[in-house]
Amino acid sequence: MTIADSADVFAEFVRFKIAVELEIRNKLKMLRSDNEGEFTSRKFKGYLAKEGIKHQLTVPYTPQQNGINERRN
Repeated sequence: MTIADSADVFAEFVRFKIAVELEIRNKLKMLRSDNEGEFTSRKFKGYLAKEGIKHQLTVPYTPQQNGINERRN
């Protein structure tokens, strides 16, 4: 993944967070993601901390920790 892709993921997450919070009328409290770079950058971590969102990282190469859709792939 390139740096541009990482920035794209961050921008898309911010848009996603805003849309979800407007729809459910509640704050996002936790994000669970893999240990890939697009979710562990300083910018991403700083944003999550600023917004008060807890970040859980799964262990790499453990499909058991992924959701049903990921395991099916």
